[in-house]
Amino acid sequence: MKRFIVASCLAVVLAGGIASSANAQGLQFGVRAGMSMNMFSIDETGAPDFDMGFGFGGGLALKYAFTEQLSLNPEVSFYYRTLGSYSTDLFGLAKMEASFNEMAVSIPILVQYAPIADVPLYVTGGIQLDIPFSTKAKVEMTYLGETEKEEEDASDERASVDIGIAVGVGYMILPNLGVDFRYVFNVNQPFDEDKTASKSSLMSMGLGITYLF
Repeated sequence: MKRFIVASCLAVVLAGGIASSANAQGLQFGVRAGMSMNMFSIDETGAPDFDMGFGFGGGLALKYAFTEQLSLNPEVSFYYRTLGSYSTDLFGLAKMEASFNEMAVSIPILVQYAPIADVPLYVTGGIQLDIPFSTKAKVEMTYLGETEKEEEDASDERASVDIGIAVGVGYMILPNLGVDFRYVFNVNQPFDEDKTASKSSLMSMGLGITYLF
């Protein structure tokens, strides 16, 4: 709950800053929606191979143009996402499915550059900070036709902030409507190694659409 309050307050402050900056300085203010594909793994002998997880969300965006080809693009969004999931068949007698699900505030701070004037194709890069909260480890066990579900709070083992390097490419369909693809590589471990006794990693790919007013 504490992490949720901190993340929510930060999102409100940043969203207010984006909106007020746009209004005060004539910058382009917009909204964004997107989905993510997350690749989570545990570096430990015998650890399961996790399937790709998915997420979706939306928020606010700002574009501050230095030139016609170069701009700064900060964003703030709320996401619901599955970090990863796996299933295993226990000798044909039972089946277990497990996943990590959470909410997160995502804060990319990106530089956008259109290398060819008058061509609406651009590349982007920068840092992305994700603040996760309400992380749940869900387990579903099926045995002899009976299903049991368990849910455990994993927020204490979760890193307070995911720090990522983001790169991507996008295309402006209209002067104020763009779509993009991004790849984010986390430079820190998503779970605390001291508490979980194992190393972990997280990478993600994302598709998004941004509309600027």
